[in-house]
Amino acid sequence: MPKVRCHDVSDVIVHDGDYRPILMKFDRRALLDAGPDDIVILPREMRVPEEAELHHRLIGGTAPSNVRTSFRGMEGAELEPFSGTASWLRRRASRHRMQIQAPTLEACWRANDKGVFQKLCGGDPEAHLLPGSVCRPGQLTAAVKMMHDNCGLPVRVKATRSASGFFQETVMPGAKPVMNGHRGGPTAYVVQPEAFWGRDKSQVLEVSVQYEIFEDGSFRVGPVTGNMTRDSKHFGNYFPVHAPPPGFQALPRELEAELIAATIRMIILYPAKLGYWGFGSLDFIVDIVTGEYYALDPNDRYGGPRYPINLLMRLFGEVRPFDLRSMTVPKGMTLAELEEHFAPIVFDWQTGRGFIPFVFLPQFGYCNTVICANDPDERNWYLGRADQLKQQLAV
Repeated sequence: MPKVRCHDVSDVIVHDGDYRPILMKFDRRALLDAGPDDIVILPREMRVPEEAELHHRLIGGTAPSNVRTSFRGMEGAELEPFSGTASWLRRRASRHRMQIQAPTLEACWRANDKGVFQKLCGGDPEAHLLPGSVCRPGQLTAAVKMMHDNCGLPVRVKATRSASGFFQETVMPGAKPVMNGHRGGPTAYVVQPEAFWGRDKSQVLEVSVQYEIFEDGSFRVGPVTGNMTRDSKHFGNYFPVHAPPPGFQALPRELEAELIAATIRMIILYPAKLGYWGFGSLDFIVDIVTGEYYALDPNDRYGGPRYPINLLMRLFGEVRPFDLRSMTVPKGMTLAELEEHFAPIVFDWQTGRGFIPFVFLPQFGYCNTVICANDPDERNWYLGRADQLKQQLAV
């Protein structure tokens, strides 16, 4: 039976009200790497989005007839989720007698819990975990003050179950956390120092080591991808990290090897120990001048870079240079108009390079894009040309 994907994130990523309408459409990302015979279920859609046809034509993705908006007729199928923590999706799969391709809900929750990660890996020097403490909401103000007193640095506060920058804040010395006491908010937090605060931003990188853990406990580690962030919010990824897009510094290859080694140690101590299997990644913050680095967060789910990685593996059998980020589009613009505007650089399956739009949401002025190329210089040329074309849009 063909692979069935439903990457609904409605109860996976904690989000605020303004971003919720866009986030609820993120299950469309499954269209980017779905193979020609795969089935994609988009339960939040009233009809199949136009980008399904575009992906089928540009990248040999699944046919629009294989894109469904309901679970009817899927009895007995194995369902691939965005995250094994998707409780709503598990209930829906059970109702339609489908099997979730994920370990138990408890294993998935623990494998995505920053507090559990801190407790299991915090004492192991080979894991290079940023030091910190775990506390309940009522203890947060005191925990932040203690961290301020101990390190004299700003403190980063994160909900133990959060993603994409939501329910996170930086608290300056002498200040109190704003998130403390939110009714219906997180039930636990991790408190850590902003270890590289005040350093030249050009020497500090955020990167992620991708991995996949198999049901028998074996695993595959790599590649390492770069993270694009703005105001602690994630907006894109790139590869390779030793030859980044303009505006980002290169990660030395020797540090890349060290991060992979630290990730292997973390996998043994943390998700594999908990019985987790599936895709995942570990975020790091790195000072490329001093060579210091710390592990930040585990993300044991189908992360953003996984979509272009799997797409390129399906098309070419290897991961090639890519740049994935969001962009603004004019409200009311059609997908056909977008494709025509970017026609000079639209993706060519034969050459393996070009511009691919996905999660096209003109009602919100939002679109994701990925540029693929055969080498970093070629990717950067396409990025420059894409920037020129973006500037011509009447946003």
